[in-house]
Amino acid sequence: PQTATLLIDRFHTLMRLIKAMPQPLIAAVQGPVAGGGVGLALACDLVVAMEDIHLERMRDIYGGELPDHVVLLTDYDPQANPGDGVPDPWYGGQDGFVTTLATMERAMPGLADAVRTIKQS
Repeated sequence: PQTATLLIDRFHTLMRLIKAMPQPLIAAVQGPVAGGGVGLALACDLVVAMEDIHLERMRDIYGGELPDHVVLLTDYDPQANPGDGVPDPWYGGQDGFVTTLATMERAMPGLADAVRTIKQS
């Protein structure tokens, strides 16, 4: 019980420190998410996921719709369709890596704009 209480107190301290950061803090969700990790990510100013499956898992843990600061990286890609994730290059040939890099590069200007907006608020 004492160890659990200590860990919870440290987690709460970490959450307060995240919220007090003067610069934007961005969580990159690229794999499975679980309980405390979702809370940690949601404490950040922006949560960027690579695939919709990551958002679905976060919704399940969160218990409903996620806040507006939780997005897919491809939300910033002007050529992507809504809900498209970043293509996974590991299940194809060399072209898959080229496609994934192109998707990420197209998303970067929009992501940079979003971060600048956070800094201004």
